[in-house]
Amino acid sequence: MIKIAILGTESSGKTTLAAGLANYFGIDFIEEFAREYLEDFYTKNQQKQPYSLQDVENIAKQQYQNIQNYQQNKKHQTLLIADTELIVTKIWAENSFKTVPKWILEHIEKQNFDLYLLTSYDDIAWEYDPLREHQDPNDRKMLFECYKNELEKYKFSYEIISGENKENRLKKAIEIILKLL
Repeated sequence: MIKIAILGTESSGKTTLAAGLANYFGIDFIEEFAREYLEDFYTKNQQKQPYSLQDVENIAKQQYQNIQNYQQNKKHQTLLIADTELIVTKIWAENSFKTVPKWILEHIEKQNFDLYLLTSYDDIAWEYDPLREHQDPNDRKMLFECYKNELEKYKFSYEIISGENKENRLKKAIEIILKLL
C-alpha cells in the first residue's frame, strides 16, 4: 500500500485535495481528526475555551490510530491518503505550547508515509472558519517553512502542491501519485 500524507497550513486546500484524490482513485481518505475533536470540544464546553497540550496529544494519537486502522481494514487497496498526520500536531504543539509531547516525537517516523504533499499557502486566500487561528500571512509563511523544514529534517520524500486553481493542484498531485503506482 502506498501511503500519501497531505500537510500544510490551515486553509491551504488540504481537505479539498484529499477529497479530490480519493474521488479520482475511487477510495476513501482519512479525514483530519482535529476538526472533529475540536468541534466536539467546543460544543461540550458551550464556549471557545482554550484547548490544552493534552488535547493536541489526544488528537495526534487518534489521527495516528485512524491511519493504522485504515491500513488494517483496507489491506487490499493500493493507496492510502491521509488529510494530515503527526508533523502537523508536532508543529501545532511547538507553536502553541513551546513543547511537544514525547509520544508525538516517538511516532513521527513510525508513520512510514511514502510521500508527503505539502500544500502551498500563498496562492490560496485564507477563508474564515471558527477553528482556524492563523490568518496572518506571516504566520502562514512561518508554519509552511516549519512543515518543510521538518520534512527535510526527517529526509521524508515530499512535493509542494501549489497554484490558485484547485483543478490544477489536483492534476499535479494525481500525476505525482501515478508515478508511484
